[in-house]
Amino acid sequence: MSLLNTLRFYYRLGGIPLIFKRVFDTATKNDDTLYQFFSKVGEERYPTIVKEMYKSSTGKEINLNHPVSFNDKISWQKIYDKDPMRTRLTDKVLVREWIKEKIGEEYLVPILGIWDSFDDIDFDSLPDRFVLKANHGSTWNTVVRDKKNLNIKEAKQKFDFWMKRNYAYINLEMQYERIEPKIMAETYIEQMDGGLFDYKFHCFGGYPKLIEVIGDRIPATHQFKSVVVKPDWTRNEGLSLVTGEQYDSLPVKPENWEKMLSIAKVLSEGFPYVRVDLYNINGKILFGEMTFTPCNGMDPTDEYFTYAELIDLTRCIR
Repeated sequence: MSLLNTLRFYYRLGGIPLIFKRVFDTATKNDDTLYQFFSKVGEERYPTIVKEMYKSSTGKEINLNHPVSFNDKISWQKIYDKDPMRTRLTDKVLVREWIKEKIGEEYLVPILGIWDSFDDIDFDSLPDRFVLKANHGSTWNTVVRDKKNLNIKEAKQKFDFWMKRNYAYINLEMQYERIEPKIMAETYIEQMDGGLFDYKFHCFGGYPKLIEVIGDRIPATHQFKSVVVKPDWTRNEGLSLVTGEQYDSLPVKPENWEKMLSIAKVLSEGFPYVRVDLYNINGKILFGEMTFTPCNGMDPTDEYFTYAELIDLTRCIR
């Protein structure tokens, strides 16, 4: 974004005071301008802010008054849908009990501990490999592949920073607002270094319609391959929802694919839209997460458009 467009963006959000705040933050190398603004502004301003953020990010207009496209409806939900289940299932700690109730504890990645602060973690009690996660944000995690190489000081700085942040005020994904911050450690999945396949079930009204299959990861370079399939495991031609190299031919379908579809359907029941992420490790299905606002409702291609009509916003709680 050019300097002129940046100034225009801040002016439309908060006028001259916000521009001066941004200039000051830039001079002092403080990148908290929008976060502080979002945390203090009244929610009656949220629609205007979401519209400006969307236009700034995609160059397009978003329709919150009469949502039609996928991005329209996801953006509408993130500020208007008050269903408390969205918060419970976004919380990486609380969702575990719900998964246990719905499909069984055997589908959960084993947990090694839950703490209120980084200083409470007893690293001596943890195995050589594990994954640390903040329960109240997205991508707030650290994969530890060899404990003796973990820089405790750097990890503490990251988690101390995250624990003081409310993820809702980064992009106004309000399902995060009331999550009580925790740090959790999960068992390291051995296939995480390349052989792990991630299956993202896009569910509309309780029915999985699109599934992103992501695999062949190269962690060092953040490369991977992907393909979008239909429930019958045929390629959804012309639809590419994620970056990364596309598979020339379809990966092998899991033998218990129908069971995975059944789980996605059970977990998505009752929600206008949710993405259910699952893993399949040598036939063992594991739950990943529930995502209500993929790409923050700002997918630059909005390629889900033809499926948007399946999202019934009248089922939302306001």
